[in-house]
Amino acid sequence: MNSIDEALREAEGAIQNGSSRKAFALLTPLLQQRIPEALYLASCISKERESQEAFDIRRFWLLNQAAQLGHAHSIYLLGVQYECGDGVMKSNVISSAFFERAAALGHSRAKLSYGLDLVHGLNRIPRDVERGFSYIRQAAAEDVEGAAEILADLLAKGG
Repeated sequence: MNSIDEALREAEGAIQNGSSRKAFALLTPLLQQRIPEALYLASCISKERESQEAFDIRRFWLLNQAAQLGHAHSIYLLGVQYECGDGVMKSNVISSAFFERAAALGHSRAKLSYGLDLVHGLNRIPRDVERGFSYIRQAAAEDVEGAAEILADLLAKGG
């Protein structure tokens, strides 16, 4: 294991233990190197005396930076943010584009979201039942909460 992986693992432990100061100390050199996982982890914790508004802006910026570098979970979280309209203008079209990208990178929950868009032809996505079922089956096989039930329901209705 290299020093970057060790620092990330230690920073994640610090976050879980509620020590944001230690986490930031570990993440700072990795943020300077634009390590996608470090950008994501930094988006999960607030800085000392940081307002909620400042945190939300910084989180959105960090998630975008990580997403630009191909971090699947950050891409998925941006999709959720647009789907809910959380701090951004709600857009199912934009959220679906994020879900598509995250699913292509192997993100399990994104596979379910994008698979449903494909099966139903939602959010300006051309209907592609076969491809949609493929993603939903993958999500179910990866134990995404609710995916097996959704798959069974869709199959019972004949797709």
